[in-house]
Amino acid sequence: MIVGNQASAQRAAPLFPEYLVDFLADEIDEFPRRRADVFEISPAVKAAILDTIVPAWRGKTLNDRVMAIMPEDVAGAQQAGVISGRGNITSGDGHIIINIPKVIAVGLEGILAEAEAALADLSPYEAAEFKKRPFLQGAIIALKATIDFARRFAVEAERQAALPSTSPERKAELQAIAAACRQVPAKPPRTFRRPCSRPILFTSSARSRAMATPSRWDDLTNTPTLLPGRSQGRPDYPRPGVGDHGTALAQALFYHQGPPVGPHALWIGYPTYQNVTIGGRRRTARTPPTTCPLWCWRRSATSA
Repeated sequence: MIVGNQASAQRAAPLFPEYLVDFLADEIDEFPRRRADVFEISPAVKAAILDTIVPAWRGKTLNDRVMAIMPEDVAGAQQAGVISGRGNITSGDGHIIINIPKVIAVGLEGILAEAEAALADLSPYEAAEFKKRPFLQGAIIALKATIDFARRFAVEAERQAALPSTSPERKAELQAIAAACRQVPAKPPRTFRRPCSRPILFTSSARSRAMATPSRWDDLTNTPTLLPGRSQGRPDYPRPGVGDHGTALAQALFYHQGPPVGPHALWIGYPTYQNVTIGGRRRTARTPPTTCPLWCWRRSATSA
């Protein structure tokens, strides 16, 4: 029902060679044997990492750039263990709350238009604006890539739907998936299914190793636009556990956020620091959680 992935397999780790690659070459043989974060690496993947990825990025990573311009006294303090910026040097800034409300409101095409307009308005004579150029250029590339990422799922769903062996029930599901992926994240969602797809597609394609969260998913989807026909104000979600489509979508979202592993479906937490916030309050007003937390708790309980 909901598509999106961070790597080529259900339980696989993406690589981010733009940050650091030396550890891959030095420690790759230890990955299957180390005590934590154990990874099995096939001979083909190992060859691709050592023969292609590491040579291509060596000397060009963020870590290489930072170490090249780091003042000598700072480098000495870091080497002595007095200070440490390794987390930022090797994985970028973290603890990021993605502005999903804006993405839901205008779609990535709306944000893309803003970025392109801002880039066109930059003055070539202002030093402060000169520094904005690479950021805006990178944002445009990432936004276009994320839209294309979703459309690739739409194309694949349509391909599978057209197969003679596809049952009518599965064909209908695949057609719904294709329609959702052509709508989001490029454009604002029109149904409850589509904001469920958006956080997965957006965070799994556009973010880096940085810790990112979709923020208050229950609050973001609790609008009359996404839940048509409900009462004015804050519409109620379907009661959890009654077998309705909304509950199934919420469970599918949580499955993607933290897929179970092993024969007993043991839930080991969210991949790459992803999480869903299910309650809280804003600075200006108290916003009590909807019944969506019951979905979240039920999903966690049934996955443990």
